[in-house]
Amino acid sequence: MFANKIIKITILILFLILAFSQVSNAQNDSTKIMQVINRLFDGMRLGNENLVLSVFDSSAVLMSVGKSLGKINVHSDYYKAFAKAVGTPHLQAWDERIKNPVIHVDGDLATVWAEYSFYLGDMLNHCGIDSFQLIKRNLGWKILVIIDTRKKEDCDE
Repeated sequence: MFANKIIKITILILFLILAFSQVSNAQNDSTKIMQVINRLFDGMRLGNENLVLSVFDSSAVLMSVGKSLGKINVHSDYYKAFAKAVGTPHLQAWDERIKNPVIHVDGDLATVWAEYSFYLGDMLNHCGIDSFQLIKRNLGWKILVIIDTRKKEDCDE
């Protein structure tokens, strides 16, 4: 009977260790994922093309969803062209600020959904939602897809 209790306690301890290990790994991945996204925005603010390029997977795709004349449009951009455009020094910093990110991770795939406000210097230009898809490679997390919405009205500062 004593041996049964020892076995049950041991199994419970092993289960708790495994559960805390999974939570710790998920938190560690979430931190690393946000570091990648923050590095993208740092590169934009600094006008540093190499920093921007460093966060993308080689097969990355970027898209924006918008409305024009009552029609929904999807604009696609090649990540290298995007990196060149945002990674070139500008008169005013291109400053994208995100808030309330929601991160989901399943193995080597992650999704981040966040509200954003885009500033040219100190002036709010537009806002919307950023949706990032990331993939975990041997060298760490890389952005695979960014799709966003853009609006000029109803932006909270």
